[in-house]
Amino acid sequence: MSQPTEPGASPPPTEPASTDPLARHYFVDDGRGVIGPITGEKLKEMIENGAVPRAANLNLLGAPNWVPALDFPPFAGFYKSAPPPPTQDDVFAQKRPQQQQQQPRASQRPKVPASFWTRLLAYLLDALILAAAQIVLGMAIGLLAFASYGPEAAKEAFEQHQLLLNGLAVLLILFYEVHFVSSPRQATPGKIIMGIRIVRRDGARLSPLFALGRYLARVLAILPLGFGVLAIFWSKDRQGLHDMLCDTFVVEGEL
Repeated sequence: MSQPTEPGASPPPTEPASTDPLARHYFVDDGRGVIGPITGEKLKEMIENGAVPRAANLNLLGAPNWVPALDFPPFAGFYKSAPPPPTQDDVFAQKRPQQQQQQPRASQRPKVPASFWTRLLAYLLDALILAAAQIVLGMAIGLLAFASYGPEAAKEAFEQHQLLLNGLAVLLILFYEVHFVSSPRQATPGKIIMGIRIVRRDGARLSPLFALGRYLARVLAILPLGFGVLAIFWSKDRQGLHDMLCDTFVVEGEL
């Protein structure tokens, strides 16, 4: 038995006619090579098992031309259990490679709560950054007062406006916390260094007002001998009291 030939060449030998298509012999061109001759029964089995793609061409032994599998009765009917062919609304479906399963975005991945010690180190880093910023701010105010009033007057001004200076330090801390926590990074510089961030239950970032409320709640959590903060050790999702009140979570990983 031989394979079908190119148009114009001598046709291959034919086999005795049979009324049963499954008893006859066929060639299959699946785009990677020619298979056959195989019986119609074997061809039916291959189609139903998905071994013969819809885009394949079939040829009856002895016939001069290839015929698309979907136009080749009765074998076209064996594709009914396979996915339907692309419609006119999806003309590029056959040209697109099979899409691999996409990796979930970070916001969709399971969130791992940050440990108490990781959060503590992040807090200490933020404290160092804030202390350095307050020193720089105090030096700038001191130099300005020294240049304007002299050393004695500047010292007296510092003593008289100590409450105001403390207020500026508090505003600096609030700005630092609210600005960074509500930023797209969802974390202060200390937390960024430690690879953690603050999220709401749905993974969304905190609004500035919400970030302010969480910081004030953290102050309350520290007051009763730090009990509210120590709750991170035994709470289910490692939440401090302020996290529970605001329904927030400190989790590992960046966006």
